[in-house]
Amino acid sequence: MSRSDLIRLLFDAYARRDDAEFRQVAGRIIADERGKRHHLLAEELERSLERSVVGTSPQIVPIHSLPKARDDRDLLKLSKPRFVFEDLILSSESRQALGLISLENIRRETLTSSGLRPRQRILLVGRSGTGKSAAAHALASELGLPVATVQLSSVISSYLGETARNLESIVSFAEGQPCLLLLDEFDALAAQRHRGNDHQELTRIVATLLQVFEEMRGESLIVATSNHAEALDPAIWRRFDEIIRLRVLGVQQIESLIRLKCRQLPVVADLDRWARELMGNSPAEVELVCMDALRYALLEGTYQVDDAAFSHAHEGVIRRMTALADAAATEEAELGEPS
Repeated sequence: MSRSDLIRLLFDAYARRDDAEFRQVAGRIIADERGKRHHLLAEELERSLERSVVGTSPQIVPIHSLPKARDDRDLLKLSKPRFVFEDLILSSESRQALGLISLENIRRETLTSSGLRPRQRILLVGRSGTGKSAAAHALASELGLPVATVQLSSVISSYLGETARNLESIVSFAEGQPCLLLLDEFDALAAQRHRGNDHQELTRIVATLLQVFEEMRGESLIVATSNHAEALDPAIWRRFDEIIRLRVLGVQQIESLIRLKCRQLPVVADLDRWARELMGNSPAEVELVCMDALRYALLEGTYQVDDAAFSHAHEGVIRRMTALADAAATEEAELGEPS
């Protein structure tokens, strides 16, 4: 990409106040200067970029006070969206479904004038790392809404009835301040009530969820994510306006994702080979390989992502995944040993 194109992208990111994109493009300019052996200038630009983000935070100031738990912990974390749809590689089916939801909420008045309402209760399902949370952030960015992430560790309480009251406080906040209410790992709250470990408090939690989903009004969206859709109470499914499954990417989508995530440097690797090699991996795992390949290219001084960089990155990811699996197996074995 030419220098003029990079500068154009930099100004466009600044105009949109897209901090993440601004830093990415600035990083590409710095890498370009290093590639030209302008090391002093590259270091000065890098220091300036680091100073520009010191003390910044994705958090924003809410109009209303954040709801708190009994022990005064915040039940929500309010932040600016961290992604836009251009950052993501999604299936055409998922992208179209999210786009329609965005359009309905942008043109809310057109629907409400005819007695209709936009879809505001969305469930995103898929295996870990398929981009469910990122898609929720991108949807919030499209609608110009802050993201209010539910802090499950604060919401779930051992006190009788306290969890239900926490949920009601969260919904009350979302009705007063437009936001995208993000319920990550939703299955932790909405597990099937007929399971063997069911108890009275869990029944109250699910009953409260069903009620607040039905009664919630205003411009906020509820987006829940689940890695284990089969664990959700069947009654919960019926309360969502839309259910979108994010799937593992195909070869062409993985290749597009590699190009997107490695755009800071020229890519000269055999992308078809590596896309096929990474088939079956989640987008998050593919991104991890790309980040490792970029680091390798910069540290080795090649300033381009070649097959050697991808090979090094892929081996590193396999090594970490193997270590993680071994640790999990060891822990399971130790838990199974008699005391």
